[in-house]
Amino acid sequence: MFAVIAVGCLLTFGLANGNWTARRNDASFEDLEFFAWNLECNDAKTVCSKCFVGHPYEGADIVMHTFEYTKDPYKFQFTTQPANQDTKASFVQNDALEKFHFCSEINNSAADISRGWTWTLCLENDFTGLTVPPDCPSPVAVSRLVGHMNDAKLAGQQIMYCLPY
Repeated sequence: MFAVIAVGCLLTFGLANGNWTARRNDASFEDLEFFAWNLECNDAKTVCSKCFVGHPYEGADIVMHTFEYTKDPYKFQFTTQPANQDTKASFVQNDALEKFHFCSEINNSAADISRGWTWTLCLENDFTGLTVPPDCPSPVAVSRLVGHMNDAKLAGQQIMYCLPY
Protein backbone atom coordinates (compact mmCIF):
# COMPACT_ATOMS: atom_id res chain seq x y z
CA MET A 1 0.00 0.00 0.00
CA PHE A 2 2.79 2.43 0.94
CA ALA A 3 4.51 1.77 -2.40
CA VAL A 4 1.31 2.66 -4.28
CA ILE A 5 0.98 5.94 -2.37
CA ALA A 6 4.67 6.78 -2.87
CA VAL A 7 4.51 6.11 -6.62
CA GLY A 8 1.29 8.12 -6.85
CA CYS A 9 2.97 11.05 -5.11
CA LEU A 10 5.95 10.88 -7.42
CA LEU A 11 3.71 10.84 -10.48
CA THR A 12 1.50 13.63 -9.15
CA PHE A 13 4.11 15.96 -7.72
CA GLY A 14 7.41 14.79 -9.22
CA LEU A 15 10.66 16.10 -7.93
CA ALA A 16 11.19 19.71 -6.92
CA ASN A 17 12.32 20.76 -10.38
CA GLY A 18 11.79 24.48 -10.05
CA ASN A 19 11.03 27.15 -7.49
CA TRP A 20 7.27 27.56 -7.27
CA THR A 21 7.41 31.36 -7.43
CA ALA A 22 8.94 31.01 -10.89
CA ARG A 23 5.70 29.35 -12.04
CA ARG A 24 3.36 32.26 -11.33
CA ASN A 25 2.25 32.31 -14.98
CA ASP A 26 0.60 28.92 -14.38
CA ALA A 27 -2.71 29.50 -12.54
CA SER A 28 -2.57 26.05 -10.93
CA PHE A 29 0.52 27.16 -8.98
CA GLU A 30 -0.65 30.64 -7.95
CA ASP A 31 -1.39 29.64 -4.34
CA LEU A 32 1.92 27.81 -3.88
CA GLU A 33 4.74 29.74 -2.21
CA PHE A 34 8.52 29.25 -2.16
CA PHE A 35 10.63 30.14 0.89
CA ALA A 36 14.30 29.67 1.79
CA TRP A 37 14.81 29.62 5.55
CA ASN A 38 17.93 29.35 7.68
CA LEU A 39 17.66 26.71 10.38
CA GLU A 40 18.35 27.48 14.03
CA CYS A 41 21.27 25.28 15.07
CA ASN A 42 23.50 24.42 17.98
CA ASP A 43 27.07 25.81 17.80
CA ALA A 44 28.40 22.73 16.00
CA LYS A 45 25.50 22.79 13.48
CA THR A 46 24.81 19.12 14.20
CA VAL A 47 21.23 19.61 15.41
CA CYS A 48 19.01 22.18 13.72
CA SER A 49 15.32 23.01 13.51
CA LYS A 50 12.77 25.46 12.20
CA CYS A 51 9.25 25.96 13.58
CA PHE A 52 6.55 27.88 11.74
CA VAL A 53 2.78 28.22 11.58
CA GLY A 54 0.37 28.25 8.69
CA HIS A 55 -3.30 28.48 7.79
CA PRO A 56 -4.36 25.75 5.33
CA TYR A 57 -7.39 27.77 4.22
CA GLU A 58 -9.15 30.99 5.22
CA GLY A 59 -10.72 30.71 8.65
CA ALA A 60 -8.82 27.54 9.55
CA ASP A 61 -7.08 26.93 12.82
CA ILE A 62 -3.37 27.66 12.98
CA VAL A 63 -1.25 24.68 11.98
CA MET A 64 2.15 24.21 13.64
CA HIS A 65 4.98 22.76 11.55
CA THR A 66 8.43 21.71 12.76
CA PHE A 67 11.38 20.67 10.59
CA GLU A 68 14.32 19.00 12.35
CA TYR A 69 17.72 18.02 10.96
CA THR A 70 20.47 16.05 12.68
CA LYS A 71 23.90 15.43 11.21
CA ASP A 72 24.67 12.15 13.01
CA PRO A 73 22.64 10.13 12.46
CA TYR A 74 21.76 11.90 9.22
CA LYS A 75 18.05 12.49 9.78
CA PHE A 76 15.23 14.76 8.65
CA GLN A 77 11.93 14.96 10.47
CA PHE A 78 8.89 17.02 9.58
CA THR A 79 6.06 17.22 12.11
CA THR A 80 2.77 18.94 11.43
CA GLN A 81 -0.26 19.36 13.65
CA PRO A 82 -3.21 20.16 11.37
CA ALA A 83 -6.52 20.74 13.15
CA ASN A 84 -7.15 17.62 15.22
CA GLN A 85 -4.74 15.24 13.50
CA ASP A 86 -0.97 15.07 14.11
CA THR A 87 1.32 13.87 11.35
CA LYS A 88 5.00 13.03 11.54
CA ALA A 89 7.25 12.07 8.64
CA SER A 90 10.85 11.04 9.32
CA PHE A 91 13.61 10.04 6.97
CA VAL A 92 16.91 8.52 8.11
CA GLN A 93 19.76 7.32 5.92
CA ASN A 94 23.41 6.37 6.44
CA ASP A 95 24.96 8.26 3.52
CA ALA A 96 24.47 12.03 3.64
CA LEU A 97 25.50 12.30 -0.03
CA GLU A 98 22.80 9.89 -1.24
CA LYS A 99 19.85 11.68 -2.88
CA PHE A 100 16.38 10.95 -1.54
CA HIS A 101 12.77 11.86 -2.33
CA PHE A 102 10.16 10.79 0.22
CA CYS A 103 6.42 11.58 0.17
CA SER A 104 3.56 10.92 2.55
CA GLU A 105 -0.11 11.55 1.81
CA ILE A 106 -3.11 12.09 4.09
CA ASN A 107 -6.66 11.82 2.77
CA ASN A 108 -9.48 12.75 5.08
CA SER A 109 -12.94 14.16 5.44
CA ALA A 110 -13.11 16.73 8.18
CA ALA A 111 -16.59 16.94 9.69
CA ASP A 112 -15.89 20.33 11.24
CA ILE A 113 -15.32 21.90 7.82
CA SER A 114 -17.61 19.60 5.76
CA ARG A 115 -14.99 19.11 3.08
CA GLY A 116 -12.76 16.32 1.91
CA TRP A 117 -9.08 17.19 1.67
CA THR A 118 -5.76 15.73 0.70
CA TRP A 119 -2.39 16.80 2.06
CA THR A 120 0.87 15.66 0.54
CA LEU A 121 4.19 16.17 2.31
CA CYS A 122 7.43 15.54 0.41
CA LEU A 123 11.00 15.78 1.72
CA GLU A 124 14.06 15.63 -0.51
CA ASN A 125 17.70 16.65 -0.72
CA ASP A 126 17.99 16.90 -4.50
CA PHE A 127 18.16 20.54 -5.54
CA THR A 128 18.42 19.88 -9.29
CA GLY A 129 16.53 22.58 -11.15
CA LEU A 130 16.02 24.72 -8.05
CA THR A 131 17.51 28.17 -7.76
CA VAL A 132 19.34 28.32 -4.45
CA PRO A 133 19.09 31.91 -3.17
CA PRO A 134 22.34 33.68 -2.24
CA ASP A 135 21.24 33.95 1.40
CA CYS A 136 21.06 30.13 1.62
CA PRO A 137 24.73 29.21 2.13
CA SER A 138 24.21 25.46 2.49
CA PRO A 139 20.83 23.87 1.62
CA VAL A 140 20.11 20.60 3.43
CA ALA A 141 16.57 19.72 2.31
CA VAL A 142 13.40 20.89 0.61
CA SER A 143 9.93 20.19 1.93
CA ARG A 144 6.75 20.53 -0.05
CA LEU A 145 3.43 20.62 1.75
CA VAL A 146 0.51 20.76 -0.65
CA GLY A 147 -3.16 20.79 0.28
CA HIS A 148 -6.12 20.22 -1.97
CA MET A 149 -9.71 20.73 -0.80
CA ASN A 150 -12.36 19.19 -3.05
CA ASP A 151 -12.12 20.96 -6.42
CA ALA A 152 -10.28 24.01 -5.11
CA LYS A 153 -6.85 25.08 -6.35
CA LEU A 154 -3.76 23.59 -4.80
CA ALA A 155 -2.40 25.52 -1.84
CA GLY A 156 0.90 25.01 -0.11
CA GLN A 157 4.51 25.83 0.30
CA GLN A 158 7.89 24.68 -0.91
CA ILE A 159 10.57 25.40 1.69
CA MET A 160 14.31 25.13 1.26
CA TYR A 161 16.02 24.63 4.63
CA CYS A 162 19.53 26.05 4.89
CA LEU A 163 22.37 25.76 7.36
CA PRO A 164 23.29 29.29 8.48
CA TYR A 165 26.71 30.86 7.92
